[in-house]
Amino acid sequence: MSNSIKKWMVIPSVLSVLALTMAGCGEDDGVYGSGNNNLTVSSFESQSNAVTRIDTTYRSGERQVQPINIVGIAQPDVDNLESSIVLANRFEGTIADKDISVDGNIVSRPIYQKNSNNKSMFTIDYKEYDLYGVKADSYSVDKVTGKRAGVLTDLYNYSRISSKVSFPKNAQCFTPMTNSEREFVYFNEKGITGYKNIDSWIEFIENQIGDGYSKKITRISLGFNKQYPLASVQAYNDDQQIVATYNGVEYKGRVYNAEHVASGVNDSNNDPLSGVVDCTLVNDVAADFLEQEIKRYY
Repeated sequence: MSNSIKKWMVIPSVLSVLALTMAGCGEDDGVYGSGNNNLTVSSFESQSNAVTRIDTTYRSGERQVQPINIVGIAQPDVDNLESSIVLANRFEGTIADKDISVDGNIVSRPIYQKNSNNKSMFTIDYKEYDLYGVKADSYSVDKVTGKRAGVLTDLYNYSRISSKVSFPKNAQCFTPMTNSEREFVYFNEKGITGYKNIDSWIEFIENQIGDGYSKKITRISLGFNKQYPLASVQAYNDDQQIVATYNGVEYKGRVYNAEHVASGVNDSNNDPLSGVVDCTLVNDVAADFLEQEIKRYY
């Protein structure tokens, strides 16, 4: 059990690979897991002097998370648990890894309502962005305002890699698009903290963010009887861009770091002229290339 949480001002957590989309609510007696495609989404995580490649593969009926140490030896904080708890307004349920179906870049998974036969499907549409020719300097951060722009890749995050290096042909990144009829959060034992109440967790997160950013705290209550407190802490730079969001939920005497899913359509940005394109989730071509370059320079 740990009080720690990864602080990201640019890079989303590995759990963001599981950004969720619910496509329908209520009872559903359909057959899931009928697709015969599979999709692998890769990311990289650094820990001290070690770097790990994390391949998440979705295929009919299952999700497999495979961490591969490529520099040094690490124990990456991966979400390889088979189920997570889902909380929403007057709702509690679970996300399971069974009954997954894959159709191209679209992954569908069910949410099961607690103490009920009801189940709802959610989907993740992993939209592609062409990385051919993209270099580290395709992304920038203004040193005065903190404003971010361009295409963020691990060529920028792993700064020892030569600035002349660019992605090869057929390298793609994935930008997940979400669409949900209801707002909810999900979490599992991976996200457990040492805190027993949400107020202590909020204080810890504010200290993690520090004084260089303005902060906004939002509180709501979730569950069948709205018995579970949720807090969201957002950090803003001088340009009023959101640079980090943390979600914590107090559940049965413990506080968990949680992932949030907004309601409605939440499209990912694929236009570097209108904002940051987050390209830290990649296909196998881009991942093989990054692994080669990281091994070379680290």
